Amino acid sequence: MKILAHDEDSMTNLFFSEVQRHDRLNAFLDIIDWRSHPALPFTVSQAEIHQQVNLSEFGRPDATIIIKDQAGLRHIVIVEVKLGAYLECCMGTKLGKFDNKFNSKLNNQLALRYRAMQSMGSIVKNGYIVESDHPADSPYHEDQIRRCKKPSTITLFRHIAIGGFQFYLVTLTSDNTSPLSKDTLNPSDPCFPLLYDHNSRSMVDFSNLGSVSWSKCLNLFDETDSHFRDSFGLHFGSAAAVEESESLPKPEELFVKGRQIVRYGDRVCHLSCKGYSFSIRHFRNGKFVEIDRGKSDREKYLALKDQITVLSKAPAKPVDDVAFWKEFFSSD
Repeated sequence: MKILAHDEDSMTNLFFSEVQRHDRLNAFLDIIDWRSHPALPFTVSQAEIHQQVNLSEFGRPDATIIIKDQAGLRHIVIVEVKLGAYLECCMGTKLGKFDNKFNSKLNNQLALRYRAMQSMGSIVKNGYIVESDHPADSPYHEDQIRRCKKPSTITLFRHIAIGGFQFYLVTLTSDNTSPLSKDTLNPSDPCFPLLYDHNSRSMVDFSNLGSVSWSKCLNLFDETDSHFRDSFGLHFGSAAAVEESESLPKPEELFVKGRQIVRYGDRVCHLSCKGYSFSIRHFRNGKFVEIDRGKSDREKYLALKDQITVLSKAPAKPVDDVAFWKEFFSSD
């Protein structure tokens, strides 16, 4: 008998069920690419996986792995899952402010989970999770003060909050290379999660940020009879072509087409559009770096209207013509 997962949630449930069934949790943690660590920064002694923990106004993490290491210290690894690539699942932040209209986008989900973990100490004082007031320089200043009073959630985290813990944020996406490495994504990029530390009153390049790909996850089950393999084929095999054609654009909604030079935030960038799909690239350090992308994503494409200013039509030059673009942007 086969068990097939047909959407993001069921794929997540199936994957972590198979991780548990085949005792692959340590192997899963070992394949995470960390932004600032060469390897997992602790050794697992005990662990449990919780799916869809209800953090109320902070959302529901896809998977929350609670770990005790060999020194008896606690760790919380939160995994946010998308079937698409990281940039396809993000929404570029406007003027560096948290936008609660896009809570389902991956970078905002990471920010909300970060805010929840940063607020865990409030359980001891208040009996529930609640944020501190947002100072004026915080990217969350225009957002609500978020809370979680769910009894089951408070019970789960109370003893961890009292004893202290480290937490980690991990993305599971279809990227072939780590989308959160320091070579790929800078904290100033619009798709980097807005992570603000109340103690230092500054944005942080969170060191415990990691990523893992679906293809690496498939390799965890090479020598086992796993239901995950069939579901992987369903989503990342021939089904990909069907997914690409599901969203046909309405011509009247296409406010920008083709290749354009645009202002995106405080940067001049190269934009290429086809239907609801787009890519925004910024030229830096002698090459183009993709800083935002949408793949047949109508909502994300339409939101671009308020995020970009079209400056001119882009020259008909390939993006790998480095000499041309270096001169082009240096004269901007």
